[in-house]
Amino acid sequence: MPKYSAKQQTVAALKKLHKIRKFVAKKKKSLVQSLSASADELLKNISEVLEEKVDAELKKIAVVKDLEQNLQANRYLHKGDNTLPKLKSKEEKLAFLEDLDADGFKEEIRMFKSSFNKLYKIIKDCSLYKSLKGHKQTDVKLQLALVLERLGSDENAVSLLYF
Repeated sequence: MPKYSAKQQTVAALKKLHKIRKFVAKKKKSLVQSLSASADELLKNISEVLEEKVDAELKKIAVVKDLEQNLQANRYLHKGDNTLPKLKSKEEKLAFLEDLDADGFKEEIRMFKSSFNKLYKIIKDCSLYKSLKGHKQTDVKLQLALVLERLGSDENAVSLLYF
């Protein structure tokens, strides 16, 4: 058996080491490539999922904005002009009430005009509506309209000045 010199043994060891490094580098390169491919695929999948979720959220936001606009446009069920004239005298107020059509009367007084007139006929001669000291009292029709308006309102904002 031939004996290897120390120099030859060192060269052989370096060659083996070089082969091992090449092998490791090759494996490292393929590992890095597969990891980068996996990372790219993972990022692509994540971006697709995020896009889908963002699109879904944008659609929800669009629906909410559309609903909000629709609610703003149709905020009130009745879109009548609530611009009542500023009435100065009680006679003007009574004339205003009598001139209202059936729908307008029901909206203002919260009662049908025929029912209002029947109720007025029942209470008009009641002693509560007669002044004992001779002072002129507000017409019973106007007082009745005011009471009905207050009862139909959710606040006490209605007053004689309103009518």
